[in-house]
Amino acid sequence: MAFYETHRSSPAFLKTNVGRNRNLDFPLHFHTSFELLYVWEGEIEVVVDRSTYVAQKGSLVLILPDLAHSYCTRTHSETGILIFNKNYLPEICEEAQAGVRRDPMILDGKELFEELKGSEGEPLLFRAALYRIAAAYAKNKPLFTAPERGDGFVFAFSEYMEKHYTEQISEASVAKALGYHPRYLSALVNKSFGASFCRVLNDYRVREACTLLLSGEKSITEIYLAVGFESQSTFNRNFKTVMGVTPMQYKQGYLIGRHDHIDGK
Repeated sequence: MAFYETHRSSPAFLKTNVGRNRNLDFPLHFHTSFELLYVWEGEIEVVVDRSTYVAQKGSLVLILPDLAHSYCTRTHSETGILIFNKNYLPEICEEAQAGVRRDPMILDGKELFEELKGSEGEPLLFRAALYRIAAAYAKNKPLFTAPERGDGFVFAFSEYMEKHYTEQISEASVAKALGYHPRYLSALVNKSFGASFCRVLNDYRVREACTLLLSGEKSITEIYLAVGFESQSTFNRNFKTVMGVTPMQYKQGYLIGRHDHIDGK
């Protein structure tokens, strides 16, 4: 399933610093901002709108707004991510809205990325560097047709879940809030996300729990209550279902370098 990142869909959103992330793995998600990935070392598998690409050392990947995407490190990777509002590259957005997309990969992007990173804190230089990347994107990659968008259910449902998943919501309460019959909403969720309502809800809660676990600022009890679980046993069971390990194993894995915190993701 893909989750919607509300905070990255603000018209004012801009992440100006590029951290260095080791062994990046991040589940399927989407937002209304551009996302730029650079590979310093190793290689990483990138899924964009159901197509899979392998980004190797020196590759630059530009992902357009509203496209579901995920990352999976094969063996090892060192990457940097920059996320910026779509107003910075309006021409590309206009193309996308017209139903035309391009392969997201830009190969041999070291020089372009170094120019962009060097422009941090300088708005005009930053915008100029982005336009150089956009020009390379337009010149080097073939066109492909964008998939047709649905009736907006995925966005409406995802936005509601992003805002309310920590509350004691149910399939019936969400259906009422969005104006659907519960059985119809259940069918739409399964069709759109490939999972039941409960699994989607638990994925949202576990994703936030991962962030809180890595921050080290809350106890396990505080974490499971903060993300909406009613008991530690339910939290542990659902966390292991989603992540494959227990909450403590996940945290310990991070501490010894198997799970690296992704700054800003």
